[in-house]
Amino acid sequence: MLYTGNWYAAESPNSGLTWSYIDPFTAFPGADNGFCCDQNTIYDPVNNITIWQLLYLPVQSGSTAGDNRVRLAVANGQAGVTGNVWHIFDVTTASVGAATGSWLDYPQLGISQNNLFLTVNNFQGPPGDRGCYVSVTQCVQLNSYAIRLPLASLAATAAFPIQYFSSPCTTFCLDTLTPVQQVGNIMYFGAHGGTTNPPDTTILRILEWPDSSSQPTVSHDVPDSGFTYMVGADGACAGAGGFNTCARDDSRVRAGWLKNGEVAFAWDARQDGAFPYPYVRAARVNLSTFTVIQDFTVAFQTVAAVYPGIAANNLGGLALTFTEAGGVDASPKADIAISDTLNPVWELRSLASGSGPNQGNYWGDYLTIRPASGTGNSWVATGYTVQGAGVQPIFAWFGRQRDDPFRAQGLTCVSIASAMGAQTNQAVANFVAPSGSLSDYSATIDWADGTGPTTVPASGTPTAATVMATHAFTSAGTLSVTVTVTDSSGGTATCTASAVITGSVYTMASTSQYQLSDSDGTTWQTIDATHLVLKITPSADSTAVISANADLWTQNAGINQDIGIAVSGGTGLGTTYPTMAGQPEAWKESGGFAGTFSPNAAYLQTAIALKAGQAYTITPVWKANKPAAGKTIMIGAGPLSPPLPVGYSPVRVTAHVIAGLPAANPNFAGKSIKTQPVLQNSNGSTWQDMTGLSQSFTAPSDGTLVIGGNADLWTANAGYNQDLGITISGGTGAGTTYPSVAGQPEAWKESGGYGGTLSPNAAFVQAVIPVKNAATYLAKLQWKTNRPSGATIVAGAGPIGSAYSPTTLTMQFFAATNVSNAPSMGQPGNASSDGATFLPMDAGGALSSMIPPSTTNNCVAIVGGNADLWTANAGYNQDISIWVDGNLVGWKESGGFAGTFSPNAAFVQSVIAVPMNTSPGLTLQWKTNIDARPSGARIFAGAGPIGGRYSPTRLSAEIICS
Repeated sequence: MLYTGNWYAAESPNSGLTWSYIDPFTAFPGADNGFCCDQNTIYDPVNNITIWQLLYLPVQSGSTAGDNRVRLAVANGQAGVTGNVWHIFDVTTASVGAATGSWLDYPQLGISQNNLFLTVNNFQGPPGDRGCYVSVTQCVQLNSYAIRLPLASLAATAAFPIQYFSSPCTTFCLDTLTPVQQVGNIMYFGAHGGTTNPPDTTILRILEWPDSSSQPTVSHDVPDSGFTYMVGADGACAGAGGFNTCARDDSRVRAGWLKNGEVAFAWDARQDGAFPYPYVRAARVNLSTFTVIQDFTVAFQTVAAVYPGIAANNLGGLALTFTEAGGVDASPKADIAISDTLNPVWELRSLASGSGPNQGNYWGDYLTIRPASGTGNSWVATGYTVQGAGVQPIFAWFGRQRDDPFRAQGLTCVSIASAMGAQTNQAVANFVAPSGSLSDYSATIDWADGTGPTTVPASGTPTAATVMATHAFTSAGTLSVTVTVTDSSGGTATCTASAVITGSVYTMASTSQYQLSDSDGTTWQTIDATHLVLKITPSADSTAVISANADLWTQNAGINQDIGIAVSGGTGLGTTYPTMAGQPEAWKESGGFAGTFSPNAAYLQTAIALKAGQAYTITPVWKANKPAAGKTIMIGAGPLSPPLPVGYSPVRVTAHVIAGLPAANPNFAGKSIKTQPVLQNSNGSTWQDMTGLSQSFTAPSDGTLVIGGNADLWTANAGYNQDLGITISGGTGAGTTYPSVAGQPEAWKESGGYGGTLSPNAAFVQAVIPVKNAATYLAKLQWKTNRPSGATIVAGAGPIGSAYSPTTLTMQFFAATNVSNAPSMGQPGNASSDGATFLPMDAGGALSSMIPPSTTNNCVAIVGGNADLWTANAGYNQDISIWVDGNLVGWKESGGFAGTFSPNAAFVQSVIAVPMNTSPGLTLQWKTNIDARPSGARIFAGAGPIGGRYSPTRLSAEIICS
């Protein structure tokens, strides 16, 4: 792409993304008195040539004084432009038979089907100053020329005859013969004419020059009297800097175009009674009758609009580039506009405002606009401003978004069949690249499995472009993979295809932020029906351990947030859902009484029975805990800023499908209650059973139990937190006999009551314990207050009907090699976090682990981070995150706005692929939600201690390979 202005030029190899400056003063061998100005460029798509027009100064002395030339430099194809290979053709004073000592000025270019047209004015000064170098010299216009050159000869760099038409300034003078753009086999020219020199008239003369004729065949004089002609030096648009940008402007025709049976021309009109500053004036003329269809103006009351370039696109829309100057503008601006079927009224956009004043009472013309290559439905245009003391050229490629000529064509997605965790490299989409350069395109793939999108460059060839990508799916199911191809202008094309992935883990996640306003406190609403929906059809009777993980918060104090997991589908007793119409299978409440804009990491887990061959749909839902007219609750903390992945904290829904129904499943056991246990007068030390929440399990082999306890905990008395623990008894052998410490749970968490009373929080505690083959273990969910009290603490929010939010105990058995467990019984601290940088929670590496590689299976890992998070300084929340091989894969925020020294049981979950023979490294990291360096604020993990041990902070991974 070649760009020209009055005194500068540039070349771009990539559709205008980057530019290399070309100095027109030195680009070609010297001639006459050197390069002057008045550059133009035009592209001929038929012969694939770029034509560059340059005007040279008149010879100053000698026998040829006053003579000069217009130089035409021609490059063949893109290679000619980028390789700087130009062939020179000069049109001189003598070439057109002009008087010796006269010079050519104000060249313009246009092309027809077969010919290039160059138009010029012809001037001469008095003897001794033929080139009009002395400013006081009165130059006289002698002629106007239209010159025709065959395009095929220019492309072939061959010699050719010059044909020209002249209009001498005798009894009738034409100012400038301006060619139109986008013509067929007839070129049209427009000029103002009259009996004076220079002409001061309202007659628009239009000439026709067919390719089949050696001269223009017809001229038409079209009356057009609704404006005042500017002869030069009478345009007035002085700006704040005192310079008159319009001082050298005049009403020569500056732009012409052809479309839909009409020809049109535009020029600058002088300020008048209707418009206090010069403005753009145009006339649309009927090609059959050569009468004016419409006059239109682009004018302002406070500034001038001058130096227009106008072009029509292939759809018949018009676009304009012009300069806005004077009046209220301290420095001229570069503007563009569109008028088309979408909006016939000119829609204006400012490209740039200047920051420096004119260097004198003048401004450059030669603003150019052309339909862009490709479909021809958008435009490329030039403009410029003054920035400081220098000129800043502007290149603009613009149009309606629908008309993006580079948008990928014929985009088709390719169906995928794979297994979860299997890493494959394959073509996911094919398309045609209209720009002709693959570097103009990139593709982003949304895998619909809860992982982040993948962005890749296009490959192949422009006519057969391919999107190749490597991915290991983290979710089973029939997923809808979306491929979006973006071109260099920002235009997009999108396709979708199904990916059929085998496996037993289903998950989806979203980094969007959601809001729910005016909840009635009763009706559950789907969070995201597109990105947070699991569809499962099990091949055997199964147990699905399902979970939802979200940062919940409120914009309005006193409104809590309820999150649930809704299930539909199935058949048969105990395997048909929903269990209760309109209600989720499990739900939890997150506290908003603690204050506004303070997210809490809510985690909800339950288990359901699935029937073989039946289709089930699982989706997270939410509502407010009570009618909330005019109130808004939210999901998603953040967002994070680069270099971290941009987006809000993920909301995720996950299901692990285990063969066998829950009642007789060798790898699963669980209990759930929908009552509301109450504990009064806890001594703060003794753990008490939660009624109905004990479960025995006999290990089918040596292995590991992953146990979860999930409850809505709250206090009836402010200042008393609630401790929730998992106690294990039974087993045999060293390291597999429990309890590890008499009277103490294997894992516990504290939930904050300092935030206020009667405000439940969704607490989750996880224990990971080795077990012995055939040994029986009894798991219990126990609780207490965090200190001696006469207070009352409660589990279970609601009720809805007669049922409270479920309190659950789940037990999943894995082979020992299929669990990674990294706990810490200490109390990590983080002082003066910058609020942006995640750091390891344990500098000694206790909260890091490596997933062992499998040499035979592709797997996924359900990774969890569980911690009691709190702050020593009010107003600082705690962000906890999971990193895999140096990449952030999930994070949550825990509220510190509720107060100090009040732990909250936070849980963050992610699902990652573990392809065969890989060993991902996991790390739990954290930071504050805002910059804590000015205050030196400190955040901590771990409640307690009890007997020298704090509540465990844990990084775990359940590795599932089928």
